[in-house]
Amino acid sequence: MNEAPFLVFVVEDDEWYSKLLVHSISLNPEFQVERFFSGKELLAALHQKPSVITLDYRLPDFQGDELLAKIKSFDPSIEVVVISEQENIETAIDLLKDGAYDYIVKSKDIKDRILNTVNHIHKNVGLQKRINVLQKEVEHKFSFEKSIIGKSAGIQRIFQIMEKAVATNIT
Repeated sequence: MNEAPFLVFVVEDDEWYSKLLVHSISLNPEFQVERFFSGKELLAALHQKPSVITLDYRLPDFQGDELLAKIKSFDPSIEVVVISEQENIETAIDLLKDGAYDYIVKSKDIKDRILNTVNHIHKNVGLQKRINVLQKEVEHKFSFEKSIIGKSAGIQRIFQIMEKAVATNIT
């Protein structure tokens, strides 16, 4: 099965910090990393459907919270890690409530923290894909059409009624 690469976008307007983040994340060979210097560049590239976006809270054209909202409205499954110089706990809590996966303060240990966080997201995405595949296999294996033989109009109506019953949560 040819899987798409695990795409990570780094959005950071500081050249040095951008290189540091790209280098740190690139230490995992399974990750394909692209970097952007503004929110506008990022929004233009969202159609590539990255798995993770590391997002500088203060960009020249956007604040982190408004960009997070735009990313989540485009695709809620994209995980966003907000990176900031400020240690304001209220800002961090608000961003996490709004759907950010994590909030990391720029510090000496950021290389390890960012790589660990992206590795955790990668592992979770992989597990979610496996769950989805197994769920489809189970649904296919135990579908009504496989366990009840018949093609008549009456049986087809029974299948429709059974599908409606399964879709409800009535006991």
